[in-house]
Amino acid sequence: MAREGRLTVLFYCIAVAIVYLRFVTATYIDTIVNTPNGRLKGSILKTWTNKDFYSFKGIPFAEPPVGNLRFKAPVSIKPWQGIKNATADSKICHQPDAKLLGPADEDCLYLNVYSKKLNGKLPVIVFLHPGGFHSFTGASFWAGPDYLMDHDIVLVTINYRLDALGFLSTGDKHAVGNYGMKDQVEALRWVQKNIQSFGGNPNKVTIAGYSAGSTSAFLHMLSPMSRGLFQNVIAMSCGVTSNWIIKKDPLKYAKKIAKIFNCSTDSTDVIVRCLKNVPAEEITHKYSEMRLFAEHPMIFSPVIESDLGNGEERFLTDDPVKLIKNKQFYHVPVVTGITELEIITWGQTILNNDTLREQLINNFDTLLPTIYGYSDRKEEEIKKITNAFKRFYLGNKPITKDSALGLGMLNSDHAIIYDAYSTAKLLSKYCDEPVYFYKLSYKGRYGVERDPVTNKTIGPSHMDDQIYLFYMSNWFPKLKESDPEAFMVKIETSFWKNFAVNGNPTPDGSVVQWQPMTYNNEKYLNIDSVLTMKDGLPFPERMNLWKELFPIA
Repeated sequence: MAREGRLTVLFYCIAVAIVYLRFVTATYIDTIVNTPNGRLKGSILKTWTNKDFYSFKGIPFAEPPVGNLRFKAPVSIKPWQGIKNATADSKICHQPDAKLLGPADEDCLYLNVYSKKLNGKLPVIVFLHPGGFHSFTGASFWAGPDYLMDHDIVLVTINYRLDALGFLSTGDKHAVGNYGMKDQVEALRWVQKNIQSFGGNPNKVTIAGYSAGSTSAFLHMLSPMSRGLFQNVIAMSCGVTSNWIIKKDPLKYAKKIAKIFNCSTDSTDVIVRCLKNVPAEEITHKYSEMRLFAEHPMIFSPVIESDLGNGEERFLTDDPVKLIKNKQFYHVPVVTGITELEIITWGQTILNNDTLREQLINNFDTLLPTIYGYSDRKEEEIKKITNAFKRFYLGNKPITKDSALGLGMLNSDHAIIYDAYSTAKLLSKYCDEPVYFYKLSYKGRYGVERDPVTNKTIGPSHMDDQIYLFYMSNWFPKLKESDPEAFMVKIETSFWKNFAVNGNPTPDGSVVQWQPMTYNNEKYLNIDSVLTMKDGLPFPERMNLWKELFPIA
């Protein structure tokens, strides 16, 4: 009996081992996909509600933009042999504060793909990260898929070149600019060629972007390079009408950074050849030195490319407002909007810094036109605009610490709110597809913007809506279904999923239908504990002032 018992145990152990090996083998096989470029091994992860999804991280979509490829358009990735491991994030692109996010490298053109099932034809969402064209990443610790992958979609998050490495331009053939934007185009082209391998439908692609990513999404509507690569646009907290977005004098900044590295500025060819020999991380670490005041102005951003007559593709061919008014853009449904407070703490940050406060007080009349991009206007018009800002936001009172709220509203309206609103207004007139506008008014326990004195969350501020779309593990805890913010995660992710599926963002089960705005009938969805359609426009007095000073539509 003892011998029979031992045999029984042995047979039982063998059976368990066989079952386990079959499970491991099946799981291993299940996480391997065959793409046109080669094979990839991914992993199976869990959503915030414990649902399985497939994850493939660190997939190269372009050749490393190093050496002679620095300051050049991306080159499509070449096929590889064997099985490439796709279970970990790539390094992020070089940026001024890279140490805050993780290891950085000039070889950074990688993307992540997350899919609910590999054998479907699911709608695809491609996310373009924020960061003012100089910061952040599409890595999973910043754009975690844990919330969105509750839905039957394919999510793609990407890196693109930043700062001077992504946007330096001399305005001629030696450095045309827009490399970061062309990286995004290359990623969209990669999606068209490869996404079916991950269960995605290449004919149902939505571009979703936040802040600089929002501007990027709009620019793809205007770019001949991006035509036909997507069917919907979600553009959150930024537009394309503001005078700070498109860099009209890029050579000025190319010369400025060249001088920092003792490069000759005798010719654009010399500038570019010299900067190609500077270590990548040193280039991006000079960003703050080039700024005039606090976070202004933006140094490196998209440019209008001249036709050089060499057949090279141009990302942006003319001024965005002009292109929209001439209907020279790709007409697709759009969701766009703002948060209630955006960057409201800007004023407090400035006024709590002795150096910046004194600089602003002593140079307000000359600083404002320069950092807000209207210094090229006639002197009388510059005075009119500056005086209007003083009167409306500061009550014509001297700047003190009590001016924080007014300065915060001024900077929010300048950098984000009027830009987002005026872009939506313009598109509502000239776009043949619906434009949906929103304002996030919900304040949860967590937020990006904090009171610099009390360190308490202010919200709903710039990027706070990302908290309910992506798990940003470096900043916030993962939300649970029992958390008070859980309903907002379900609402926000439903917006994206529904819009990706059918071009209408109304959330699942909502009794409120999200109605599009029109040029003569402005309306927006107010996103709070209760969803409400509102007539008119957010902050009408503030927006009317900006419409008077900077008319767009």
